[in-house]
This record gives sequence, structure tokens and C-alpha cells, in this order.
Amino acid sequence: MSNLLGKKRQALTTMQTISNALISLISEYPYDDIAVYHILEEAGVSRRTFYRYFCNKEAAMEYCMSLLVLEYYEERAKFFQATKPEDVFYVTLDFMYQKRKFIRSLILSGHYDTYATIFNDNSSIIYKTFNLPWSIPGDTQSKDINFVSKVLTGAFINVIRYWLVEEEPEAPEEVAKDFAVLFSAIPTYFGNFEEDHQKELRNSYHRQLNDTCDNQSNDNADSA
Repeated sequence: MSNLLGKKRQALTTMQTISNALISLISEYPYDDIAVYHILEEAGVSRRTFYRYFCNKEAAMEYCMSLLVLEYYEERAKFFQATKPEDVFYVTLDFMYQKRKFIRSLILSGHYDTYATIFNDNSSIIYKTFNLPWSIPGDTQSKDINFVSKVLTGAFINVIRYWLVEEEPEAPEEVAKDFAVLFSAIPTYFGNFEEDHQKELRNSYHRQLNDTCDNQSNDNADSA
């Protein structure tokens, strides 16, 4: 059993080494310019070792993405340390900012959608894992959580695409403030919307009541 666990740990370590090498290369060069032999040189592994774990460069890339999602899970504790609204958004934005060279290379080479798709596919898990203040109650159907999580993830994915493509993007603190302003305005909007809706219902009721009274008055006058 211990021998089996040792082999498993060794395999994970080797895959992590290959993944780190690919991430390092993509941070400096366009993805399409990177060949498997570049990864071998950067990781210091043999071709045989590489193909033991990955069938091609694309499979290694997907593994890199999965590791980044797992790394993002580990940011969970920072959400609970938030002291102001922008702190909640800063956690995600800062995480992406730290990976900006890697992400920018993906955007410029047209492979950002792969990164976005993996985050989208895991959006429900991320949403439930972080348990943020606006989370839907646990008894809500999973399909509803899926829709909500896709909305939130999609917002970040689009912002990141247009934010980190710049060579010198704005600091994550500044972008987080913009997010906080937007989300802070939402409750006010929907609160006013509901109030206006209730007011319109009352006005409509009174108009109908007045019309009914007027009709009755006219009918009485005609009878007289």
C-alpha cells in the first residue's frame, strides 16, 4: 500500500513539474510557438516521462487549467477576511492579476476560451465552495445555482479578458472598486423597482375603482 501511495505521489509531483514548466513557458511565449520538446527542456524530464502522463501538449494544458482552478479554491479563506465590499472582488481579481502574464499570452494566442471554459464548467462548485453573502439558500435547485454561478463567472471572465490583455493593466484594487460600486447599486435598483411596481399596482387599483364608481354614477343618472 505504501509503495502504491509513493508511486502516486511521484506521479503527481512529475505532472506538477510539467505543468509548472508549461505555465512558465506560456507566460513568456505564445502557446502555439511552444512545442513538447520546449516543455521537456523546461521541466527537465524525458519525452518518455512526458507521454506517460500526457498524450499531447493540449492535454498538459488542460491539466494546467485544472490545477489553477484548484489553486483558486484555496483562496476561499481570503473571502471570509473581507472587511469591505471591494475585498470580496479583490480576491478573485488579485488571483488573476498574479497570473496575468500567463493569461495575457492565452488571450493574444486565442486560447483564453479554454481557460474560461474550465472556470465556467466549475462555476457551480466554486460558487457553493465560497459561500458568499449573496449565495442562494442550500435548498435551491442545482439548475438555479448553475445559472446564477454562470452569470457571476461570466462577468469576471469578460472583465479579465479585456483587463489583462493590456501590458500594464490597472491594479486589481481599482477594478475591485468598480465591481463593488456596481454590485452595491443592485439592491437599491431592485428595491426601487419593487417599490415603483407596488405603487403602480396601487394606482391601477384606484383608477379601476374610480372608473367603476364613475360608471355606476352614470348608470344611476341615466335611470333617474
